[in-house]
Formats: sequence, structure tokens, C-alpha cells
Amino acid sequence: MGLLGASPALAHVDLLEPEARAHGTAAGATADDVNTNQKTAPCGQVTNGRTDRVTTYAPGQTITLRVAEETPHESYIRVSLNLDGDAFPLRPVVSTPAETEEVARAAEEALGGDTLLRVFRETNNTANFVHEIEVTLPTQTCTNCTLQVIQFMYGAANPFYFQCADLVISGDAVVGGGSDAGAGPVPATADAGAAPQGAGGSGPAPGASTGTGGASGAPTGVAAPGTGGTTVAGAAGNQSAGTGGGSPLPGDDDNDEDGGCSLPASGSSSNRTGLFAVLALGLALLRRRS
Repeated sequence: MGLLGASPALAHVDLLEPEARAHGTAAGATADDVNTNQKTAPCGQVTNGRTDRVTTYAPGQTITLRVAEETPHESYIRVSLNLDGDAFPLRPVVSTPAETEEVARAAEEALGGDTLLRVFRETNNTANFVHEIEVTLPTQTCTNCTLQVIQFMYGAANPFYFQCADLVISGDAVVGGGSDAGAGPVPATADAGAAPQGAGGSGPAPGASTGTGGASGAPTGVAAPGTGGTTVAGAAGNQSAGTGGGSPLPGDDDNDEDGGCSLPASGSSSNRTGLFAVLALGLALLRRRS
């Protein structure tokens, strides 16, 4: 009994992600996609052209391609990218013996250009197996770029099958659910172990005198540095006033209270006693002469 109709041949490779311009059979238009012919360069279309199946990625993004190999062949898969268009170099159309991945990559690199992203020597001969191929996109942006996936079959007179996906590489693309907002600047905080100045801490309060001893030659009316009190210029012997006085506390505008009093410029009480004794002796001598 004759067949009513021939079954269409399955695609040898089908680019699932990112989605291909045209899915379908290896050769000839079918209901799957009327513009499909995987034997036609550069993108496996009867009429070549960009479609509305456009995938957007970020510059330098690493992506995973999903390529179904519906009819197994001993082959390798080449992944290339053109930043502006869909022209790609090809190896000579000859029957080539099987190669290692390293040899195949060297042959593709010898074609020149900067479009090559990956040479993947497939080894799984299971029908309908989906290869997952990781590639890293370039850091350049583009709005008219084309990702090409070809299958190069060993031992075939016409070794190529073609698939393409239309891409946009944009700096505005969101990768992995959104950009990292990052942490804002951390405000500077005071050292928890340092006491405020002028409030019992080690640092001097504003306007406080510093030093370890009284300074000579201080201008009149200016307190010279000292420890334990305020030195008064003009006082007899440059004496320090008080025994518990020190730098004024914040808000304390006077230096004459809280044990930090200043001596009058006329001298101390011991000087007055000596003066009275001298005067008394003088009076006694005057009386003796009279």
C-alpha cells in the first residue's frame, strides 16, 4: 500500500532559547514555520530577515542556550554573534573527518573576525536531546545583533544546518530580577570611648588653659597655662589661686567661684602682715627720736 503523504523531516537542530527566527524542518516549508529551511545560510530561513522574536540581554551577561538536536549527527555546534547584521564566516563546504573540539575550535578561529562565542563538540546521540550551552556576551551594546547557531556535521557533503535569534544588548536590561541598589554611605559615628571635650574628658574645653606648669611673661590680664588653678599676672610671686580650681566647665562664665578664685593684684595676706610689722617698727623709731 502506498503512503498517502510523506512525513516532513524533523529539524536537525532547533534553537529554543533564545527563540529562533524560524523553527521547523531541516529543508522545505511546513506548517511549523512557512519560512523555514535550515539548510539555507545564514539563519535557516527561506526569506532571510529579522523578526519580532527579539530577546534583550545586558552587556557582558552570561547566558545559557538551549539547543534541541532532534536528529543526531556526529557534529559540533558553533555559536557566533554579529553586533550589526547576520553575516558570518563559514568553513569550506567539504566532507570533513571527525575532529576533537580543540581542532574544530582552531579551524573556526582561523576564519578570523570577532564573532565566535563558542565551539561545542556534542557527544550525546539521543534523539531530541536538548544541549545547554553557556556563552558570555560581549560588553558592547547593540540594537540589531544576531546570534547564530550552526551545526557542522562530519562526513557530509553539505555539513551545515543554520538557526538564528534576534538580540538586543542594552545597558538598561535588568538581569536576575533587578539591579543591586547597593548600600548607601555609612554616617560617621563618634568614638563611644571618648568623652566630650570640656565635660570631664581628656581634651580641653573651649577657652580652657592647658599645660603642666605656669608660664612666665604672660600678658597682663591673660591667664597663663597652669595645673590646678589660674595664674594671675601681677600677683606677688605669680601665685596660683585656689587649690581645686581648673578650666571652666561649659556654661560657667566666671573664674571666681567653685574653688577657682583669683587673688587680688595687691598681694597675699602674709605680705600685708609683713607690711604692718615694718610700719610699727618705723613708728617706734620715730617716737624714740622725739
